[in-house]
Amino acid sequence: MKGRREAARVLWRTVGEAVRARPRAVGRACAWSVVEVAPTAVFGRAVGEATDAFRTGRTREAAVWLAVLAASAFAGAFGSRRLYPALAAIVEPFRDDLVRRVAAGALHRSLRGRPDGGAVARLTHQVEIVRDTFGGLLVVARGFVFSVGAALLGLLTMMPEVAVLVVPPLVAGLLLFGAVFGAAAVRQRALVVGEEDIAERTTALAEGLRDVAACGGEDRLAAELGAAVEAQ
Repeated sequence: MKGRREAARVLWRTVGEAVRARPRAVGRACAWSVVEVAPTAVFGRAVGEATDAFRTGRTREAAVWLAVLAASAFAGAFGSRRLYPALAAIVEPFRDDLVRRVAAGALHRSLRGRPDGGAVARLTHQVEIVRDTFGGLLVVARGFVFSVGAALLGLLTMMPEVAVLVVPPLVAGLLLFGAVFGAAAVRQRALVVGEEDIAERTTALAEGLRDVAACGGEDRLAAELGAAVEAQ
């Protein structure tokens, strides 16, 4: 339980630092997210009003509501088009900062006489995994927050009494997600550590391959490396 909380705390702190470091890009992403979800907020009310107007012979009013719906759809498409460059302005600098930290850490350890064989794995593979995970988390969390907010806003404009039935299950689902999120973070962290261990063992094996063959230690090292692979 403690490991789960620590992993979740580290993850949220990292995400928070990356977001706070670029307030302008975050502001643009939020603004365009609001524009993107405009159809979600408008759809139910516009369709309902247009249907009622057509049914009672108010054709002009129905056409106005359909025009509002179409305009919101165009606005949402435009907002979606402008949104992803704003998200990239957050994600790509985060990846660059991560590369600098990994390179600086590897150089620091090497200068202190402790060569870091896992640095190659971090730079070539794990940095991209973290970058993709961060970008995916940002996209999914942003989409969820703004879409749910727009849907609830639309619901409140049509049937506010139904919101009492919708919000409690939504909150319960969010709490359940938060409860299992720490476990997923621990698993992901163990996977990354396992990859570093394999990279370090492989580097050491490649450097001392002749000595291994000369001493007849192939089977032992193969078993050790195989155990590391199985653990990962």
